[in-house]
Amino acid sequence: MSNRENIRRYFQEMKVGTAAQAAKALSIPRDTVSDHVRDLHKQGWLIKRPGVFGIYDYHQLQEHEYGHAVERQVKMWRAMRHGKTFTVWDIAMFAGASIEYVRDYVKFILGKGLIRQTGKKGQRPVYSIKEGSPATTPVMRSTSAKTETNRRQIIDLGWDLMRALRDGDMKKAREINETIKNLLP
Repeated sequence: MSNRENIRRYFQEMKVGTAAQAAKALSIPRDTVSDHVRDLHKQGWLIKRPGVFGIYDYHQLQEHEYGHAVERQVKMWRAMRHGKTFTVWDIAMFAGASIEYVRDYVKFILGKGLIRQTGKKGQRPVYSIKEGSPATTPVMRSTSAKTETNRRQIIDLGWDLMRALRDGDMKKAREINETIKNLLP
C-alpha cells in the first residue's frame, strides 16, 4: 500500500489529526506526509478545520457525494439524449440539479465534442447531441464532487460567520472569512 493510501486510512480511522501526528504514527518523513496531506485536502478527502492551523478532519461523505454526482450526471445525460434539443434550464429541471452544476457539465460535454450549440431560445443557448455520441454517461470526475462539497461547506461556514458577527467575535469572523475564500473556486 502506498504512503498516500496509508495516510488517508490513518485520517479515516482517527477522524481528525495533523500531518505531524500522522508522520509519527506511520513512521513516514514529515515532509512526505505534509505533501500527501496537501494533496488529500485538494482532492476533498481532508478538510481544514476552520480557525485552527494544521488540523484536518477526514471527510467521510466524499464517496457518497461522488455517487450522487454521478447519479445526477446520468440523469442529465439521459435527458440530453431524450430530446432533439435542450437548454441548460431544461436539463436542470429534469435532473434536479442546480443551473451552475448543469452549466459545468454542459461545458465538460462540449469540451469532449459530444454535443453542439445549435441556436438560441431567447437568451438561452440551445444544444443538441452529436450523432455517434455514446449511450454511456460521460462522467465528470472528482472536481464535481469536490465542488458540491465546497458549496456545502461554504454555506455552513456562512452561517458560522453570521453567528460570529452577531456575537461580535471579529477574530473568529475573519478566520471563517479566510476559510471561505480558500474554498471558493
